[in-house]
Amino acid sequence: MAVHKGDGIASAHDRLDLKHDISAADMEPDSAARSSFRDAFVGLDGVGRPLADYGLRQVNGAGVAFAAERGGATLEKNIAVSGDCINVAYRFAGAFQAAGVSGFKTTIDLAMPSCDGPGARFVYRGAVAGGLGQPLDLDDATELVLDDSFMGGSVTLRSNVPVGLSAAPCYTVSQSEGGFEKIMQSVTLTLSWPLDAAHREVNLSLEIRKVSS
Repeated sequence: MAVHKGDGIASAHDRLDLKHDISAADMEPDSAARSSFRDAFVGLDGVGRPLADYGLRQVNGAGVAFAAERGGATLEKNIAVSGDCINVAYRFAGAFQAAGVSGFKTTIDLAMPSCDGPGARFVYRGAVAGGLGQPLDLDDATELVLDDSFMGGSVTLRSNVPVGLSAAPCYTVSQSEGGFEKIMQSVTLTLSWPLDAAHREVNLSLEIRKVSS
């Protein structure tokens, strides 16, 4: 830590103050960009392996289609935009177990205006399930609402079949006049499901709704 010398207020660069507990792990850069619908196959060992070898199949108006293959088993991913809604459809075919794959997961990062402020909350099955800055784990979820008073609306995540859902805040470390602090940048939502007969077709959607004035 640098020692301030002379008169006046010490520069932020001449002192080390921590407003929050910050570890070395908090300073690690992300291995991938914080985009939405980042996919991974889950191996038989339970470890997720990012899927980065999609091949572009088709672009049609407001939709685009991709495909990937694992040991003869195939995955088709279709993304389409309709009004205030993004629809992402996954289609699985073939024996993924024989290819060493037991499940699938996708990760979504949403930058909500209120972040971990008092005006932001999760709504699950009609009840408040905590603030956006709090971790949340759900089994067999089909819908979750991210409500934000500052935004004047909400974002609703839906699935046509039950999936596991884990939510956690994403923080970055920033230096201000008050010292180093953690600033919430987004809500990280991870959806996961087994590759069984009930999950051969998984349709996800994100819909933005504005509160009527």
